[in-house]
Amino acid sequence: MFKAVCQKLNIDFDHDAPLKFSSSQWQRSNKCLTYVIYRWLVAIFFIFSFVNSIIFSIQRNQLIVSAIYLTRWNLLFTAITSTMGAYFATLSYNGKFTNQNQMTYGMKIYWALHNNIILFAIIISAIYWMLIFDLFIIQHPYRFSHMIYPMFCGLVYVIFTIIYTFLGGVDKYGENYVYPILNWKEKPISSIIVGTVSIICLGIMHMLICFIHTMRNKLYEYAKSECYCDNVEQNLKYSNVESGN
Repeated sequence: MFKAVCQKLNIDFDHDAPLKFSSSQWQRSNKCLTYVIYRWLVAIFFIFSFVNSIIFSIQRNQLIVSAIYLTRWNLLFTAITSTMGAYFATLSYNGKFTNQNQMTYGMKIYWALHNNIILFAIIISAIYWMLIFDLFIIQHPYRFSHMIYPMFCGLVYVIFTIIYTFLGGVDKYGENYVYPILNWKEKPISSIIVGTVSIICLGIMHMLICFIHTMRNKLYEYAKSECYCDNVEQNLKYSNVESGN
């Protein structure tokens, strides 16, 4: 029953073209070694970034405290998601997808994670512009109805900051909050406003991502049609030359 409701609301993660999650929007054939290399480079970059941030926190004796920040959460899930993307791209390139018409649980998790890291990357910092660039390379579909998932993740993090604060947790400077703008003990009203607006912004940003996804598809279809027209024109010229001979 729950699955039927999700399908009706279009908030499930079933898709009739799973190979879209392991290929680029711009590749001309089913296999593209360049895209596989690109995916592994992205994965290695974020894995290195996460490991480096862990080492840096250990050196400053802030490993536990650093785990409370949203940037660290997003970096961890970005490393995981990028590695999954590289893995699926490699499977596709090697022709090892056993079922090309049905989404696996792993691909569904990958789709959900990728939706979230893109949004949080925009919200958190411009440092992750690589993910924005990645949005124009991949062929992943996006659905407006999926905005509930990043908003839910945002709600989970806001609840975490509340619990952490009232349990006496401190930031790396010894202050009793995760972020100054989420000071639940001293400024509860402003914290509620900031938390609520942030969650709403995630939904708005998801709609923007969907719009970019639509524009990417339209640009691709236009480029594809132009390329097709050029090929037809060249073939006609070649045919005319041959008939003239």
